[in-house]
Amino acid sequence: MKSNFWQDLKKTTDSPLMILAPMEDVTDTVFRRVVMHAGRPDILFTEFTNCEGMQSIGQSKVIHRLRYTEKEQPLVAQIWGITPEDYYKTAKLIAKMGFAGVDINMGCPVKNVIKKGASSALI
Repeated sequence: MKSNFWQDLKKTTDSPLMILAPMEDVTDTVFRRVVMHAGRPDILFTEFTNCEGMQSIGQSKVIHRLRYTEKEQPLVAQIWGITPEDYYKTAKLIAKMGFAGVDINMGCPVKNVIKKGASSALI
């Protein structure tokens, strides 16, 4: 069983954690490596990745969002979607791919996303 990377982080009151948040069509592996070169955050996140897309015949058009190098660890994959079964299957796949964690997007307020019941509509 892998260790919990959150417990391995050096946390102090005078030095907050630096985290590169997930950003749609921005935080791909190339961008994360550029940021790391300028000043490495403690934790990195992937772009938003759709669970339904990951579990469809169109997976090849979505999975590129989950490309990474080991140097990017700890790396958390952020997912969003509608179907609980697809969340489950995608989370299992992400674990097999070696990510440090999975984050469910519950903050995106985009209207055409939340009208489907996804992201901030999950709350």
